Amino acid sequence: MTLLGPAFIFGLAALVIVGLLARINGRTEIVTVILSGMVVGALFSALVSVVQFVADPNTSLPAIVYWLMGSFSTATWARFWLGLPGLAVGIIAVWLFRYRLNLLALEDTEARSLGVNPDRERWFIFVATALMTATSVAVAGIIGWIGLVIPHAARILVGRITGF
Repeated sequence: MTLLGPAFIFGLAALVIVGLLARINGRTEIVTVILSGMVVGALFSALVSVVQFVADPNTSLPAIVYWLMGSFSTATWARFWLGLPGLAVGIIAVWLFRYRLNLLALEDTEARSLGVNPDRERWFIFVATALMTATSVAVAGIIGWIGLVIPHAARILVGRITGF
């Protein structure tokens, strides 16, 4: 389980690279964030391919491929307890900012007029989310469909957060 630290570090590195690529003329447009994320995702995917290429095909490569496929089959209570602190810190951090998430969806000028510092709070949420994601990936591997399904399922179950 020594993957927790590197997973978080590389997750933060990806966030910083996306943030730097997406900032144009002091502004960050959502389209540039999406495109920057796709570029950085392709870069990190290429780096994983290089690691697979140089890995020993008899010992390391099967473990890498199995981890990349993701699975809960190796789930144990020890892994659960090891991942719980990272998940708990991330969940609590996002929970504390739950009412400001809708404000962050507004234009930056509107959010500022309501007393929100969008850049600072957006990065706080990004770091908390990176911590939760890194912990989950380190424990269970990359399970790609979860990142596609869970946000939509949460929005259907919970709806928009209101009452700020």
